[in-house]
Amino acid sequence: MKKFITLLIFFFAISSYSQERIHWQAYSFSIEGSDEDTVVTLLDKQFTSNKPDGVTAYLYNVAFSDSDFDATHQVIFTGTADAFNKMWSSPPNLETQLFFSKMNNYSKDGGSSGNGTTIFNFNPDVVFPFQVVTIINSSSYSNRDTMRKNMETLNKKYPRDNRGTIHGSIRSGVHPEGTHYFVSGYLTYRDLLESDRDFRISNPEYMKDRNKLNRDVDWSTFKSVRKFTRVLVKKW
Repeated sequence: MKKFITLLIFFFAISSYSQERIHWQAYSFSIEGSDEDTVVTLLDKQFTSNKPDGVTAYLYNVAFSDSDFDATHQVIFTGTADAFNKMWSSPPNLETQLFFSKMNNYSKDGGSSGNGTTIFNFNPDVVFPFQVVTIINSSSYSNRDTMRKNMETLNKKYPRDNRGTIHGSIRSGVHPEGTHYFVSGYLTYRDLLESDRDFRISNPEYMKDRNKLNRDVDWSTFKSVRKFTRVLVKKW
């Protein structure tokens, strides 16, 4: 399996597509628990001094995952196509090369990478440190469009301050069968465990509307291929 430094090389050339849409890049890798503080220090130095305007970086610890997903951490970048183009269109400087070399020393064999585009982000201005990530395979454009319309309708009619919802498409990588993703964000671990149930109980009209709207969706065209929980370590 390719190491962390190799994973990053695939994204050194990204062209502009839209200034409005938000894109992302995800790098999943494994490190020993005793090395986490050192890795955070390396990331902090790199992202503080070399991260271009318009790009946000996140480091997550993978808390719960299936046995096929052996990553312990993820680095996520988000930004516009123009910001990413600036980030990767030129060869990295010597300091960046040294950073990748040092990261490679702490990254165990294994890992994955991927990129894609955010379609919906409800509560984008709030940082939700506890997140459940669901990777899906979607085989029907029409059902996907209907599902998205339902999501938008429900989230606008029943907004939630204590939960974030992100949905988007996967351009490449992440998972062999993955085409799209959902990220459910929570302020606390207690919220992750109980807030969705609490919300459904407290909002019976929401459940009626959701059930009515979702009758038009053929859910057999969606398949969950991976689900894991991650916790934010730091944001830059």
